[in-house]
Amino acid sequence: MKIAQTYLTKIASWQVQYNPLAQIARREIEDSIIKNVTPGETEFVLNNSKKNCNGVKPVKEMTYAYLVAHGWEREKPLAYLSSIDKGGPIDAYKLFQSDDRIFRVGMEFETGNIGSSYRSMNKLCLGIQYGDFDMGILMMSMKKTAYYLTDRVSNYEEAAPYFSRADQYAMIFYGFDADRFDPTAPLLPKGKDGNA
Repeated sequence: MKIAQTYLTKIASWQVQYNPLAQIARREIEDSIIKNVTPGETEFVLNNSKKNCNGVKPVKEMTYAYLVAHGWEREKPLAYLSSIDKGGPIDAYKLFQSDDRIFRVGMEFETGNIGSSYRSMNKLCLGIQYGDFDMGILMMSMKKTAYYLTDRVSNYEEAAPYFSRADQYAMIFYGFDADRFDPTAPLLPKGKDGNA
């Protein structure tokens, strides 16, 4: 896949400029997107034969596989949300450490509808606000790619007008796209309910 759009809040921009651990975190996240390729291919090829023809879960799982191989933890509960028994865990988390310095990052890979994207953004902001991590990252597909994934998958362009609501936090928003579209490419399988 390729990174088509990126929005960094000023705090996140400062962190990735001056904090070596934030730089490593950003590189790992970006590599999990860039190195996400269709099995048997050297790039991520998405079938574009008709609207909503591909499942979204395989895209997400390939990204997670890369992150887990690099020490990221899946389904990390947040202390604040656990204390009120609401909200659920974040998708991925990693504590980066060097000498006496630590830097914690939470990540959500959004494959739900636009309401789910806003919930993910708010969950990441709460994680920073209540001290679960130091930087939050939200990934979502671009509109062009979302069109060929399961119905009602949110997209970067749809959520982008609201990113500035997170400006008081260290947040990075990524919009990813397929490297190439091909109506003859194998379809990505959908979940048992016909979605995901």
